[in-house]
Amino acid sequence: MEFSLIDKRIGEKIREAQNLLALRGEALRKDPHLISLLKSLEVKIAASGKAMYDFGISAACRHCDEEDGENCCGAGIENKYTPRLLLINLLFGNTLPEKRLGPTNCFFLGESGCNLKLRLVLCV
Repeated sequence: MEFSLIDKRIGEKIREAQNLLALRGEALRKDPHLISLLKSLEVKIAASGKAMYDFGISAACRHCDEEDGENCCGAGIENKYTPRLLLINLLFGNTLPEKRLGPTNCFFLGESGCNLKLRLVLCV
C-alpha cells in the first residue's frame, strides 16, 4: 500500500495495525476474554448507533453534509486514531481504506459514511 505524502502519518498507523494483526491476530481471535470484550463492545456500538438514529443525529449529519456541504469528518481527524484503535477495527472485520475520498475529508470517510466500526468520541 502506497500512501501520499500528506497521508504518510495515518498510513504508518494503518501499517502498524495491519502488522499487529498479522503477528497476533490469530491469538487475539482465539482469546476468550478478548472475544467477550469485543462482543460487548459491538452491542454498545450498535446501541449508540440506534440512539443516534432515534434522536435524529444521523439525519442532522446527513443534512449538514448534503445540504450545507460541511461535515465533521474533515482532513486531519484521522491523526487522532492510534494503531490499537485501528487494530480493533480490523478485528471487527473492517477494511481500512488505501486512499482518502477527498482532500478535505477524514481518511476514513467513505461514500456512505465512516468506514470504521469503532470510532473516537469526537466522531459522531
